[in-house]
Order: sequence, then structure tokens, then C-alpha cells
Amino acid sequence: MILGGFDMRAYGVSKEDRFVSWTFLTGGGVTADAVNFANASFVGSEDGNVYKLIQSAGFIRSDCWSYETMGSIEHSPTVFGDRIYVSSRDTKIHCLSDAGEESFLHWSSPTGKPVVSSPVVTAASVYAILRDDRYSAPVTELVSLDTADGSERWRKAGVTDILHTSSRLVSFLDASGRIVNCSASDGQEKWSLDTADCDEVLSLSSAFLLVYDAEGLIQKITVRR
Repeated sequence: MILGGFDMRAYGVSKEDRFVSWTFLTGGGVTADAVNFANASFVGSEDGNVYKLIQSAGFIRSDCWSYETMGSIEHSPTVFGDRIYVSSRDTKIHCLSDAGEESFLHWSSPTGKPVVSSPVVTAASVYAILRDDRYSAPVTELVSLDTADGSERWRKAGVTDILHTSSRLVSFLDASGRIVNCSASDGQEKWSLDTADCDEVLSLSSAFLLVYDAEGLIQKITVRR
């Protein structure tokens, strides 16, 4: 198990006895969860780097690497197949592969705004939430990129959270409290549901669980089209 903190360190902790077996010092806070894949962990840091660490040993020079972005990494990387997707406040989404002692960059795509969510990946698309805090009311967007080359497919304004993705559909929550279901290929809206009075919207696989605080109603909605 790998844990991080504001002390800029990643810690390798045994699940059996909770003993710290190794530590690794980064240049910034480690505030997002590490992502484990095979015997490696990918750790983002607010110093702008994502680090490949070995779960049992930490940083081994012959089998580990760091990849530098130009902004803080505050959300977990996403591993999909043999690719590692990294979101950064440098306004870019980065697509890497693990090549042993170094990373291999497939593409790095600018979005125009800081990326403030972990990438959500399907076979054809990469989704992420963007947020610009330079205005009195923050500007948020959902962007969809092509996994092959990072080219932008479409974007939607006013999106605050990604709820569900599939090869055909993407569902999200917008700033007005609506659940919106769109086509994954072009972002065309298929339907929407007003949940402004809902206390919380949770994603459960292909369904949503709506919890209404005032009335105590729990409602399940299944995405069909």
C-alpha cells in the first residue's frame, strides 16, 4: 500500500503490520491516491511530476522514472491498457507508456484550462473536467479527447462531475444540477434530468443513485440510451 501526504513524501506501508518499509521524497505535496499496476505504482505530486515507484521497494533507478509536467498534479493518474493518462494544472492531459527505466510520451494535449479531475478513459475517448478560477464565478468544462492522438473531439461548458462513460454514452452533472446524457462520439445531448433538489448523485456502474435529503427518497436511474 502506498500513501502520500503534504510532507511531500510517498510511503510504502505493509498491509499486514502497517510498517513503513520505504519512503520517497518528492518536491511537493502528494495529495492524490497512487495508482497500482502490476508491481508498480504511479504517484502524482504537486511538484508537477508523476513518479513510477516499485510497490515493494520505492524508487529503483534501473526500473523507475519521473515525468515532468509544468503544473501541479492534484489528481490520480489513470491506467488503461498499457497507457498512463495524467492530468495537470499546466492545462494539458499527458498520455505515457512505461518503458522500464523511463517513460515514453505518446502525446500531450493542451486544453486551455487547468485540468482538475483524473482522466476518465474508454477505448476511444479521454474525458476530464477543466476549471478556470480567474473569474468571479469559476468556469468549468468537460473535454473529450481522442485516445489515439489526443486531438479534441468536443467539449461542454458548465460541467462539474463525470458520472458514467461507455463506448457510446457519457453522463455528467452540470452546474445547474442536471444529469445530462450525451453521445460519446459528438457530445450531442440525448436526455437530461433535473436533480437540483437532490442532496447527492452517486454513480453505480451504469446506474445513478439519487438521494433526496428533504423527502428521504432514494431513486435509481438506469442508463439505457
